Amino acid sequence: MAQKRTFPRPAKPVVAIFMFPGVMIHRKIVESIANYVRHRCDWVLDINPDFSKLAQRQIKGIISLHDMPELPARLKALKKPGVIICGSHDTQKYPPMFPRVEPDNNRVAELVARHLMQRKYRSFAFFYILKSGNEWATERVQAFCRYLRKGCYNGDVHIYGQTMLSTPKFLSLKAIGAWISRLPRPAGVFAANDERARLLLEACRVKNIKVPDEIAVIGVDNDETFCHLVDPPISSIIQDTERMGWEAAQLLHRLLSGHSIGKPVICVPPKGIVVRRSSDAMAIEHPVLQQVTAYIREHLSDIQTTDVARHVGITRNALDNLARQLTGQSIHELILSHRIIKTGELLLQTNLSLKEIADQVGFSSTQYMATVFARRTGRSPLAYRQQNRQSRKKTRCVHH
Repeated sequence: MAQKRTFPRPAKPVVAIFMFPGVMIHRKIVESIANYVRHRCDWVLDINPDFSKLAQRQIKGIISLHDMPELPARLKALKKPGVIICGSHDTQKYPPMFPRVEPDNNRVAELVARHLMQRKYRSFAFFYILKSGNEWATERVQAFCRYLRKGCYNGDVHIYGQTMLSTPKFLSLKAIGAWISRLPRPAGVFAANDERARLLLEACRVKNIKVPDEIAVIGVDNDETFCHLVDPPISSIIQDTERMGWEAAQLLHRLLSGHSIGKPVICVPPKGIVVRRSSDAMAIEHPVLQQVTAYIREHLSDIQTTDVARHVGITRNALDNLARQLTGQSIHELILSHRIIKTGELLLQTNLSLKEIADQVGFSSTQYMATVFARRTGRSPLAYRQQNRQSRKKTRCVHH
């Protein structure tokens, strides 16, 4: 009987991944790439191999999260299919021949601008300190200014922007605190990322500046280590890292399979915003109204307008008149505004039922909560939750 011949199994394709392991958003994107590999293809992922030796290795393709100016030239010299996950739409730094996945910095800035304007801040600033290039920070601050103008803000946007390669003194809490102290208050500050937002809050603590009553701070990336490292915790934009990694892996998969992809740039919008105490306030300069908003936040689940008036020691009618004069809302409407903000936060951050959320934020019934929420946001609570959790909705922007 003839012996059955066996053939060696073909080696799995090896894909090199270049990333910074210490950066939370990089780790989340790589987790998503690994998830794609588990479900859609059979690659071996090689994390941060020696770039100078790639030509001698059996690397089939490359996905890079490194934001290096020399990266496109290196990839072109290797003659390997590659996908770049970058921070900005910089066509000079990243030529159109390379497929790219990038965050939608316009949408990031729009969410921040809308969030701060809804809270009645009348002064705005942007804060960044970078280790290298600042293309993505430039995109964000330009879009931030643009959306503030759309919202009828005609004042200055105060910018603290330096690279770590400039002067080290800009990294000191003393210098940052001096800049914050000069801001017209109350001010809403857009920090380039959560690490820089944490630095801002430390400077505010040193200068004894109240957050969020005098300065509201919001970061980007929702890095929970940095967001909860300070008091108050930092509000932050949630980047859709799951979709960014999935899209990058899918692009490379098509390239390795011989399919045309049209050399697109895929813009991935953020998932939304996590509102924490660093920006969870209305910008009010009057000391009585500051007491009112603090009391409402602390007693949201069980509060009446008479409780608020009793707390600050003036009549309900006088307090209503003061609130309308300064905010355009009655005390009852201020309570509802805070409840709507908290409802939206719980819808996105938890899996609580509508009944549980209504009880927690102080609505008398689920139906009343749904009615008020829809009137203020234009969507039912369930639609708001579902639409903001669609992490893989295919919204592709092709830039030429």
